[in-house]
Amino acid sequence: VRCVQETESGLFIHFIHNPFYQVLRQKKQIGYLAGSEFDLRRNLNSWTFHLSSSKMSGKEVLEEMENFLDTYIDVELKQMKKEEFETLVDSYRTLILENENTMDERVWLNWKEVVREDYEFKRKEREIEALDKLKQKEFYKWASNIIKDKSRRYCVILSGAKVHSNDKHLKTPVSYTHLTLPTIYSVQISVVAVSLKKK
Repeated sequence: VRCVQETESGLFIHFIHNPFYQVLRQKKQIGYLAGSEFDLRRNLNSWTFHLSSSKMSGKEVLEEMENFLDTYIDVELKQMKKEEFETLVDSYRTLILENENTMDERVWLNWKEVVREDYEFKRKEREIEALDKLKQKEFYKWASNIIKDKSRRYCVILSGAKVHSNDKHLKTPVSYTHLTLPTIYSVQISVVAVSLKKK
């Protein structure tokens, strides 16, 4: 079961990574260093979203990120055509199969299993099997439950003082928002927003 959840978690980031960047970084031009990833750990696996901005405070960036996630779930993922869904799943399957092209990669992947104490040395096979059995409606429901469960979220916002520097870029107010959504076992969201403002 855990391997299935981890596969679905990685797949969701594969789905949302480009839209997250395109909407918040390129279309809305909120900031830079926008990205998302799936963090696979022994006790807690999570989705992580991050965005730096010189235009908004950490709180404002957080609101934009949460609005994007809600919209993506309610509109993009819910209304996604079957053909598009299957294309994204196929591309993620290809990424999985491309791993372990070298002996170093195989050793590294197996070593991560030891460090996490999972010992799932046939992870690739199990991930492909999970993708083959994946149902679109079930995937949407699972992802939606995680995104919409805001009862376990917490937020930390750190505000910086005046920046003294001859570098004009460093004098620009900057906020950095880091949003984490654990996807397995207990589900919570942690946010760290850093805002550097000139006074």
